[in-house]
Amino acid sequence: MPRAVSERAGWIARLGCWAIVAASLWVVRPALAQEPPSSAPAAPDPGAEPSVDDAELARLIEQLGHERFFVREQAQAALAKLGYEAFDALAAAQDHEDIEIASRAKYLVRLIRVEWTRDGDPPALKQLLDGYDQLDQPNRGERIKRIAANTEGPWVGALCRVARFERFPALSKQAAVLLIEQPDLPADAWPARGEVILSQVGRSARPAAEWLRCYVAANQDAAGALERWRALVDAEEQTLAQCPEETDDAILGALVRYHIALLERLGRQEEINGAIARLVATESGETESLVKLVDWLIQRKAWEGLDQLHARFSNRFEQDAKLAYSLAGARLVREDSPGAEKLAAQALALNPGENHQHLQIAVWLREKGWPEWSERELRRVIEIGPPDNNDTLTAQFRLAELLHDRQADDAAGLVLEQALAGLDKAAQAANRQPEFAKALDGAKRWISSRMHYYRACHFQRQQDRAKEAEELAAGIKDDPTDADILIALYRLPEQSESQRTETKKLIDDAALKFRAQIAQNPAEANGYNQLAWLLSNTDRELEEALKASQESLRLRPNEAGYLDTLGRCYYALKDYENAVKYQEQAVAGEPHSGQMKRQLEIFRQALAAARGESKS
Repeated sequence: MPRAVSERAGWIARLGCWAIVAASLWVVRPALAQEPPSSAPAAPDPGAEPSVDDAELARLIEQLGHERFFVREQAQAALAKLGYEAFDALAAAQDHEDIEIASRAKYLVRLIRVEWTRDGDPPALKQLLDGYDQLDQPNRGERIKRIAANTEGPWVGALCRVARFERFPALSKQAAVLLIEQPDLPADAWPARGEVILSQVGRSARPAAEWLRCYVAANQDAAGALERWRALVDAEEQTLAQCPEETDDAILGALVRYHIALLERLGRQEEINGAIARLVATESGETESLVKLVDWLIQRKAWEGLDQLHARFSNRFEQDAKLAYSLAGARLVREDSPGAEKLAAQALALNPGENHQHLQIAVWLREKGWPEWSERELRRVIEIGPPDNNDTLTAQFRLAELLHDRQADDAAGLVLEQALAGLDKAAQAANRQPEFAKALDGAKRWISSRMHYYRACHFQRQQDRAKEAEELAAGIKDDPTDADILIALYRLPEQSESQRTETKKLIDDAALKFRAQIAQNPAEANGYNQLAWLLSNTDRELEEALKASQESLRLRPNEAGYLDTLGRCYYALKDYENAVKYQEQAVAGEPHSGQMKRQLEIFRQALAAARGESKS
């Protein structure tokens, strides 16, 4: 699927105003911050036998506090030389009661540098970990979240490495709980996952490492690990009370949620109710944390816990649109449509006059799978205006996309027609600024191409081929590389030979441009995806299309839109098994996309027909 909103809006981006838009053999090789001599031995595999035992490490660490300066310096030099092998013991020694030992341990931990990546890592993972040591704590946290979005071995190994070596205790713990809260895997995938986790956390005594070891044990024996996990939760609750800089409510909440998951696995309902009450009691009240907890309670239909949460934070739920909509969503699940609509209306009335706030809520509602409420918020942004405002234009584009996904293409085209009128107004104000006016013109042409495409889709469903062809011809003049328009032209029936020749030339020209884009930016996934989408939908160079799609996913693993394209490539090759497989993954990534669901149904029908033919 082309990423029309987020990745093809080049002209709009220039305006500066568009908001739409394994392994168990993993080697971690910390070294001194300065370059080691070329003869330095390679750092050991985390799963290998250590060259120094625990007793020797303990002796050296105790000598960091020796009364004689020479002994302290000698011990520090020995620990620095050990590098990686001393990291876990030094990390624990940072809290030593002897101030001298704690101080030197902290210095040595900072001195040891982790090589976060290795040859063979996925490019996307390398990119996320590039320069990780130079980032501040908030930016590190964002990188960790993005790594945790992937469940494959190398990404799991990276999270374990962060849990073990991250110098900020709270981030170490964040990496661990994000891994623990990843979606459940098939049973046959667990042995490899457990092996990766255990080999990567090694002998580390950090809390995060303890959690991960218990997490692996619980997968094999939930009952046997339950009391151990309960003790870990109690210990973290005490840490939060005594050393809040080392943890937070979200981390503790994640541990309690996993405790509840273990209780559910064992069918201990009475204990579950008590644990949910504990979870509600420890909630901090931040918006994102509350939304996550509401979702979790809805998933389990824990209505008593949700009522307790609402009662505790009633003011927050009345004043925050996300929280009000979350409660409305709960009402839908409880089959209380009038109650849901009342709460949604209250949420819409919040933030009066703040169009950017309404825009952000609209995007979030679309992601949550509440398109009707998203549409209302987008229309509220447009209503607030003015028509040439950045947020207004963004809302119009997103609304048109939402309507197109619901196959309301005539309405989608009308919305973009209104957006173009707003850009015309902006252009009048920019007539003395040539560069800005040029960028505006480019944006207008791009939006115009989408407007004509949506109108063409409308006429296609009306079976008005003449008007469909007219709209497609107008759209391709505005943007000759719009893959969707080129595909629609290719599929247009009753074309003359000269028209088909012209369409073929347009497709070939666009394919050449995508190939040039790939050659210029080989590490950018979008060019591969655009080429694969165009070729696979126009029955040409199908093997090239498949390879390009696979490369886009190598660069951007698990990207739903790219999986959608991969499914189409396999469908074009008549490999319906793989077409369905990858399209199901795409739908799982964007479960509220009507277009992706419709394509999945086509693939399933083709697979069923192929199986029927093989049986006959």
